[in-house]
Amino acid sequence: MHAAVFALVSAVTATKDVAYAPDVPGEKHRLDIYAPAGVHKAPVLVFIHGGGFEQGDRRDYDGLGTALAYHGVVVVIPSYRLYPQTDARGAAADVAAAVAWAAKHIAGYGGNPRSIVLSGHSAGGYLAALVGLDGEYLKAAGISASVVRGVIGFSGTYDVRELDPDATPDDRKQLQLYFGASEDARALVSPITYAGKEAPPLELFCGGVYDAVACGQRDRFFAALVDAGAVAQIDADETATHVGVAVKLSRPGTLEQNIVLDFFAKNAP
Repeated sequence: MHAAVFALVSAVTATKDVAYAPDVPGEKHRLDIYAPAGVHKAPVLVFIHGGGFEQGDRRDYDGLGTALAYHGVVVVIPSYRLYPQTDARGAAADVAAAVAWAAKHIAGYGGNPRSIVLSGHSAGGYLAALVGLDGEYLKAAGISASVVRGVIGFSGTYDVRELDPDATPDDRKQLQLYFGASEDARALVSPITYAGKEAPPLELFCGGVYDAVACGQRDRFFAALVDAGAVAQIDADETATHVGVAVKLSRPGTLEQNIVLDFFAKNAP
């Protein structure tokens, strides 16, 4: 189904710096909401920013929120704690808390709490997949994992069990601190571990220029999902770099935007 099924709106209202959990330094427990004017029970995208787990912020994605809201989607973009303030488990807990906030409050902004899709780019794609598939994070946040109707990962990492053999000693130590000291510990925070028939529908996307690592992760995760009987699809933009994939999400008529809108039409109307 083409993205044109979503009506264009003439105005978008941005509500910023909304607390979704007790505040922490850097205002990382806050989120921004981009809502089309006059909508009721509109689909909801909770988008998790990237940045290598130690950079990035919700305020960098104003264009993305506005662009997708223009197409009738209520967009929620949270910040979350970064390394070294927390590790993968803490970041995933933050994302789950933001999703729980949306499930409980987004109707007040015109969104449909029964039509929530979780998405993210790069590190955000990893966190979206982890929270979307390992239901323990949402359970700890006080809601059912079934609240997430689907996951869209843009150039994400999905298997962190094995460390990069070419990593420097300092990078290796940082990866162990963030994901876990042992392969068994890292498996517990690898989305691929939770590939199963009960997983929500997934769309896995990567770029075709300088995005080979993400595409390899995409293919590995997709194979595990298919083997487990999950509903999953893969796509790519052969003209986009790793960073360009995120940039194009803010641009009208791009493959990246259409992927999001088509996913809602199929999985969370």
